[in-house]
Amino acid sequence: MKTFIASGSHRQNGNTVAIVNELKKHLHGEVYKLNTINTKISPCTACDYCQIYGECAIEDEMQEIYDFILEADNIVIASPVYFGDLSGSLLHWASRLQYLSWLKHSKKSLALCPEQREALCSKQRKGVIILVNGKEGYKGAAISTGKVLLNIMGAEDHEILYWPDADAENKPNLSNPNMEKLIKLANSLNTR
Repeated sequence: MKTFIASGSHRQNGNTVAIVNELKKHLHGEVYKLNTINTKISPCTACDYCQIYGECAIEDEMQEIYDFILEADNIVIASPVYFGDLSGSLLHWASRLQYLSWLKHSKKSLALCPEQREALCSKQRKGVIILVNGKEGYKGAAISTGKVLLNIMGAEDHEILYWPDADAENKPNLSNPNMEKLIKLANSLNTR
């Protein structure tokens, strides 16, 4: 079992990181956890290189991440909610998913990179969106954007975990029922 987690938290000891770390403790198999704030991944430049040559023109850590996503059984997107949407660093990183979007939707990708397209399109991945909100507020854009990103990465089966009122506590309330939800989610990701 392989799980890819993209976390968009700016606070290394904040609520989103605490929740992701707790989830990770309960996951079986290999887990690749990416905190988008700590990467040296450049955003997509819309150069169309992938459409001509079948690979991304930008050489950075994203090549390793593409490989792990293609092998992953589960994809998790975790983010604090800022102005109703995912964090800026997560969105910055997510622009590089343009390559996977092209791979999934372009007929030309069949000729240029059939193995990658097969790996992306043939596997049934589970997807999770974890949102942490300082208050109980608007989260619709974050959910919509998260679903689009999961779909691009080949995870069309989505679950959503939402933690409101995180500002009321120094760390997330991982007691019942939140902990029960997290463990249930981990168990769902651990089973095929």
